Amino acid sequence: MPKKTVEEIVEGHNHYVLAVKGNQHKLREELEEIAKEQVPVDVHIEEERKNGCDNEWFVEVFDASKSEFTKDLKNLATLIRVRKTSVRISTKQIFESERYYISDLKNNADFFHK
Repeated sequence: MPKKTVEEIVEGHNHYVLAVKGNQHKLREELEEIAKEQVPVDVHIEEERKNGCDNEWFVEVFDASKSEFTKDLKNLATLIRVRKTSVRISTKQIFESERYYISDLKNNADFFHK
């Protein structure tokens, strides 16, 4: 994600919640390190049964304001890690995913889950 894009969003008096893509290896590694070293500021856990699966959402919010790349990404305040575990009811097959997001917003985990 280009720094210029973040700057344009902020300079336009808007906020951002941006997904970290798979090809952004350095950024993802930095976010994984923050998540490993810090205790989350907030956590939201939600369970649902949908489309033949039992799903569990685990959303964690971390303080990213002291990160090394804070100076590179304007107004960066929050790292969000979203982990989802789904179990297909009929086969008991398990699917897991983990995604990272960055934001200039300082909200709780429930806000970012929605």
